[in-house]
Amino acid sequence: MSTLPLSTSTVKSNIRWQIMFLVFIILTLNYLDRVNISIAAPLIQKEFNFSPVELGIIFSSFTWGNVLGQLPGGALSSMFGAKRMYIIAIICWSAFLAGTTLATTVTAFIGFRVVFGFFEGMCWPVASTVGATWFPKSERSRAMSLQANGMVVGLAVAPPFVTYFMMEHGWRGAFLVSAALSIIWLIFWVFIMNDKPAKHPRVSAEELAHIAEGAGERQAAVEVEKPLGFMEALRIVIKKPSLYAACLSNGALVWTLYTYTSWLPLYLQHERGFTIAKTGFIAMLPFLFSMVTIPCGGIIADWIYQRTGNLRKSKNIPIMIGLFAGGLMMIPAALAQDPMTGVIMLSLGYALIMFILGPQWAIPPDVGGKKAAGYACALVQILSHIPGIIAPIFMGYIVQATGHYTAGVLTAGLVAMIGGLLFPFLYRGEKDHYKEPEKACEISL
Repeated sequence: MSTLPLSTSTVKSNIRWQIMFLVFIILTLNYLDRVNISIAAPLIQKEFNFSPVELGIIFSSFTWGNVLGQLPGGALSSMFGAKRMYIIAIICWSAFLAGTTLATTVTAFIGFRVVFGFFEGMCWPVASTVGATWFPKSERSRAMSLQANGMVVGLAVAPPFVTYFMMEHGWRGAFLVSAALSIIWLIFWVFIMNDKPAKHPRVSAEELAHIAEGAGERQAAVEVEKPLGFMEALRIVIKKPSLYAACLSNGALVWTLYTYTSWLPLYLQHERGFTIAKTGFIAMLPFLFSMVTIPCGGIIADWIYQRTGNLRKSKNIPIMIGLFAGGLMMIPAALAQDPMTGVIMLSLGYALIMFILGPQWAIPPDVGGKKAAGYACALVQILSHIPGIIAPIFMGYIVQATGHYTAGVLTAGLVAMIGGLLFPFLYRGEKDHYKEPEKACEISL
């Protein structure tokens, strides 16, 4: 019996941040791929004469598949590693995104969007596995903020990107270009990623020790542990109230997220009177603002933890403030008479809600640990995406019944405020953390 050797590199490395940057890029592409349909919606609606409710169902159908893909993504990434799972998921989602260009009916659009959403749904659980494997607890909020910022960059880039290709090559051309970009990303992932930090050829011993949060625990960074089985992992994580706190806060965020990503371009054109060309740039604003607030959320959460050593405070403060203040801002945003004033307030409200992403997504890896982070993340995604199924259809009915979007925007604000107020009653911090084995496992050679 012997143990795997530590890296012998004497040069300090930062491979973990290179890998997380790749995760940031794929999440950027993930969200660019998923929201291009909302930007193309005016042309699709005109071409096929879909009603607001039919559009709402098409928007929602992505989330049906997205929810179904969460648990397989978490389970398979825990068993087979993040590297393989991203390769499989990205090839499949790119194929079905490209296939959407063949759709001509509501049923066909729903079919392609459900399967596309299934494979895109694997993205977050796999990313959570990367965070649990490559980052110590003291850096996780910042790492998850970088990862989460990929979502916002994708949403910010999508409106002008898709609008340009849509006006030059039609909505089908925009879909095909989006699918191709994810395939190109895979080349870099294959050559840079390794599921085991100790086996990465460019990781230094110093970085391995840092990942293990101390030289005394260095061996824990290189051990190869058998991942927990599905039922064993499930029994561990479902007993933790903090898991449901994460579901609550993310569910409040998801209601706003899917309201914006599904209906914002149509809202700007029909409710606020902007042209398609202007919408391509104005629709960037909520996501550009969020590029500032998301990293701030992670930095502030880590700062609070480092200053106080109190994990509950480091999550409760940013999540409560972000959700409540963001939801409150959406009330004047919905009621403002001036179009640009309304858009600015709407953008600020969205950005404040997105402020919680870093601390929010540090919770599942904490609860699940290295062995069950994927399962914990998947469960949070499944339960918290139920609002993502409801919100686009709800807005469709509001628009069809009233001809306006005001009630839908106000509802999103109310959901966020309720989530912010209830979160601290469920989140328990360290009490709900998965305890890693103290003794390092030995590896037979």
